Amino acid sequence: MSVLDGLQPEKVFEYFECISAIPRCSGHEKAISDYIAGFAYGRGLAVFQDEALNVIIKKPASQGRDSEPPLILQGHMDMVGEKRPSSKHDFLTDALTLKRDHERIFAEDTTLGADNGIAVAMMLALLDDQSVSHPPIEAVFTTGEEDALDGANALDCSKLSGKRMINLDSEQEGEFIVGCAGGCVTEVSLKPMLVENPASNNLFELDVKGLLGGHSGVDINKSRGNANVLLGRVLNKILPQGVFLSHVEGGSRDNVIPNAANALIAIPKEIESEVRMTIEALAAVLKLEYRNTDPAVILTLSRRSDTIQPKVFSGESALRLSQLLIALPCGVLDMSTDIKGVVETSNSVAIIRTNSREDDATVSIINSTRSSVASRKAFAQAQICAVAALSNATTHVYGHYPGWAYAKESPIRESAVALWHRFSGCDAHVTVTHGGLECGIFVDKIPYLDVVSFGPNITNVHSPDESMEIASVARVWSFLIALLKEI
Repeated sequence: MSVLDGLQPEKVFEYFECISAIPRCSGHEKAISDYIAGFAYGRGLAVFQDEALNVIIKKPASQGRDSEPPLILQGHMDMVGEKRPSSKHDFLTDALTLKRDHERIFAEDTTLGADNGIAVAMMLALLDDQSVSHPPIEAVFTTGEEDALDGANALDCSKLSGKRMINLDSEQEGEFIVGCAGGCVTEVSLKPMLVENPASNNLFELDVKGLLGGHSGVDINKSRGNANVLLGRVLNKILPQGVFLSHVEGGSRDNVIPNAANALIAIPKEIESEVRMTIEALAAVLKLEYRNTDPAVILTLSRRSDTIQPKVFSGESALRLSQLLIALPCGVLDMSTDIKGVVETSNSVAIIRTNSREDDATVSIINSTRSSVASRKAFAQAQICAVAALSNATTHVYGHYPGWAYAKESPIRESAVALWHRFSGCDAHVTVTHGGLECGIFVDKIPYLDVVSFGPNITNVHSPDESMEIASVARVWSFLIALLKEI
């Protein structure tokens, strides 16, 4: 008996369970792409699979609707692979271990992949259902959405003839997304000077952990702690006491708020007690500051048993790095003046890595910048580059993706909003998202494309606490079927 047996809509949950058994993190989508293509071949549907492993499946209109224009349905097949520190899960080889309670589906100690596996499941269920009334369907399954929207960027949209599109990559039922932020990635590289570490120093692991993290677009307005910045804050306190720094690391993906960060430090024996007191005091401060957003935040200092004393950063280099980490813009930078309560511009200090060689080292800091206003995105990028220059660091900007501007006229939006009111008895929440959606790329590539995005309730995406509401999936599926009938 499968975990999701008995849930309705049966086919949607059946396909969701099937794809959850296929490893499909960004950059490793061949198996899931082949599964989707094989699904189409097995049903005699027209299918196109490109070199980027995107898949387009075309299904003819239901009886009596052949003359209607095609409708594009779109979602991405890849997922973010995040797990709890104690988890042994291997995202390259292991199936997700699905769990459920009376209300929600989640995965054991890992992300669930409902972002955007539920879109894949719904589209496969629709393509497999001969009872649903619909216009000609062009179902687009993209890869690499979580890696700078790589699949959508590579897709040949001349394969599509539709001028209206439903994107199923939204996570709040009753919310209709009609615009999104654009973004870019800025890598800051600092080359610290290496010096010999005195043999009398003891080695320690300094950890910042227990933070919630989350999606750096949709969760950036929740004031959650950024582990990389907090690590910089701790280092900035203890380095002047005589502590030596050897290695820093934190975060895993550029679109995830880092929930843990680590430093390898060397402490002279005579100041160890003083340093511990400083860390304990700062831990108490962070507990107080983040009591509402990250109540489980902790700082730990653990003695290592290494006998080999690695080289360490010079005092000036280490302090410059800590100052860089706390000076980089992070969090919400501007709120929208057009739509109340919507974030306009933000930056997340997403990843920090140390690449060490015997006599050389480079610390890389990956920043993910988003904005619905192109000029504000450029200004935030300029701020990062300016802070880097003041720290004698270099920068490299890449991964630009376009935003999706709100359209004053949108028939598909108006149809969806009107139907939702009749369907649910509630007013639709029409808004733009600070997350990056592939819609911006499709709008950029297909002239006059009319788009709306919606989906079921999914919480804590991009984190091991991700979960999806069972009843919401059923309601959104019924709404989608009703919208296809009358659109």
